[in-house]
Amino acid sequence: MTITHSSGSSVMSADDVLSVRNLGVWFDQGGTHVPAVQDVSLRVARGETLALVGESGSGKSVTSLGILGLLPQGRACTVRGEVQLHRKNGQVIDLLKQPEEDMRRIRGGEVAMIFQEPMTSFNPVKTIGAQVMEAILCHHDVGRRAARTRAAELLRLVGIADPVKRLDDYPHEMSGGMRQRAMIAMAISCEPRLLIADEPTTALDVTVQAQILALLRKIQEQSAMAMIFITHNLGVVGQVADRVMVMYNGRVAEEAPTHSLFLKPRMPYTSGLLRSVPRLADLGAGGLDELPAIRGYVPDPLNPPPGCAFAPRCDFRVAGQCDIAIPEMVTCDVDHRVRCIRWQEIETGLQGEPA
Repeated sequence: MTITHSSGSSVMSADDVLSVRNLGVWFDQGGTHVPAVQDVSLRVARGETLALVGESGSGKSVTSLGILGLLPQGRACTVRGEVQLHRKNGQVIDLLKQPEEDMRRIRGGEVAMIFQEPMTSFNPVKTIGAQVMEAILCHHDVGRRAARTRAAELLRLVGIADPVKRLDDYPHEMSGGMRQRAMIAMAISCEPRLLIADEPTTALDVTVQAQILALLRKIQEQSAMAMIFITHNLGVVGQVADRVMVMYNGRVAEEAPTHSLFLKPRMPYTSGLLRSVPRLADLGAGGLDELPAIRGYVPDPLNPPPGCAFAPRCDFRVAGQCDIAIPEMVTCDVDHRVRCIRWQEIETGLQGEPA
């Protein structure tokens, strides 16, 4: 079965696990439909990691929650588009059209998620073991003894010492790094085809962060699991991602293979994010006094600027052009797409002037 992506850049092949086309999410605020995500299209293949990058409020987490059907039901939230999942049995289904009963079997069993903050994601009055076992019992026809054995194996796999004893710990009895490992154990307990990791290392120190990233890479190599990695940390992206999708104000601003994006970004917003990452080369004699920052703030979804949402903050803005219409996503290189009318000038080294 082949399914054409809305971007027209590729088709869903046997290796593709997820294909999202024109995903849009609107929240109701006092009778007004406020867009949180608009026209997001993406795909992820087996064994591939796609990073979603952007500032807080750019729509990264809402995109992931929309994919899994975890947003509020009813009039409070409207979700449109197409989210096609290539299941373990070979069937291709649209997740947005599945009844909630079927989605409960898909979540965890086919698609799993690591949430941002494990302390608030775990139930504080249940032991870690009970919560990991719950996922196993829900998706596999096994008894509690077998589920507990499997839960201990998972804790051992993610590097938790004395896993049998730790099964009886409550979330508050574990450190942040251990809770994150336990969250990963629960997420991979049913060997999902796709793992969505939402800021899995944000609250961790750099040593634990490196361990978690190495663990995720190891699990992915062993199972060929696809992964969507959500973060604002471009340093982490360089370590884990095959491709990067930069989001701004609920839309995709740029998408490219990781090495291509880092080497030659075509969108001013992406360039600003990359410049804000500290580098060892800047720490020598005559280094930077302070890191460059993108001026201004993310626009208010209730009152977005006309035209390009990034224009008010952009040094390359052209009055009368950038503030008229939202730029279309265009293909500027192999597997490299960008939403900017001046990407060709930027590519040739044109220097922007403050708007």
